[in-house]
Amino acid sequence: MAYKPKVLPAYRPVVDHMVQMQNTPGVSFGDVQIGQMRAMVDLAPPSEDIPGVHTDEMTITVQDHDVKLYLLRPASSKDDILPCFIYVHGGGFVMNHFRHYQKLMKQLVVKTKMAILFLEYSLSPEVKFPTQFDECYETVLWAYKNAEALKINPEKLALGGDSGPGAMTASVCMKLKDNDYGHIIKAQVLIYAVMDFCSVTSFDSASEFGNGDYGMKRGHQNTFMEWYFEDAGNMPSADYRVAQVLASDEQLKNMPPTLAIAAEIDMNRDEALAYVQRLNDLGVPSTAVQLMGTIHAFLSFPIDSQQYRMTIGIIRAFLEDALL
Repeated sequence: MAYKPKVLPAYRPVVDHMVQMQNTPGVSFGDVQIGQMRAMVDLAPPSEDIPGVHTDEMTITVQDHDVKLYLLRPASSKDDILPCFIYVHGGGFVMNHFRHYQKLMKQLVVKTKMAILFLEYSLSPEVKFPTQFDECYETVLWAYKNAEALKINPEKLALGGDSGPGAMTASVCMKLKDNDYGHIIKAQVLIYAVMDFCSVTSFDSASEFGNGDYGMKRGHQNTFMEWYFEDAGNMPSADYRVAQVLASDEQLKNMPPTLAIAAEIDMNRDEALAYVQRLNDLGVPSTAVQLMGTIHAFLSFPIDSQQYRMTIGIIRAFLEDALL
């Protein structure tokens, strides 16, 4: 008797809604305008507030523009020097803001007793690749160089995030390593990371879960690519900044210890698993945890499932092991 993945009941309404939307006659994902997509996301109620967390909003200048950051820390730690997890949110580089991630970020702060620096990068299509990559790289260096003022420990920094932008943080670690800053990131966390944003590889999960039956189609990624790149017809598919799974062995050697959280029912699942396997083959201590019955972006939905809570616990344990 063969095992068949099944969406957890908690996430079934989300999948059904996505399938219904894409099967609406006369409407395709490619026809949806970016403004419509952002408006639909913004219709979601604000995430619940989590007490006991202090939040500071700040801006830094990257190249010729400002980038917004949020620094979160336990309210009782005003004068403490804390480890810091630098986080880059998902949304295909085109949507989402801090308000969509407040619950997750604050719960991580409460559970880990660490600081979190949340990067609210510039969105595409208003800006194009590699703007977000540059913003993330410069944010990490800024945090490291301004650690004393931020009351964070520069020797205890972790970097990560979710989806495509989360995968980008692995590329940032590679560039830091190339520029003799590889030592400053002690751990990376990749959450249902899209390690091949240009879809130049072919994994089983893409064909199994990218056919629309679970709300996602491989073609949807093409629309995000059109928004993200200046010329979607001439994408830099071999560029490690957009296809981390194709990075060379030399680029992956001596990367920081890595945790990958994989959603079982996710067309991008195997990209992350293959990436972690390569890290382990190259001697980088790495772990992948697959959550049965979960879907892409499951941490972003207002669903307080056991899998949501377990994932926070897994991230907490990994960060504590790496930074404390």
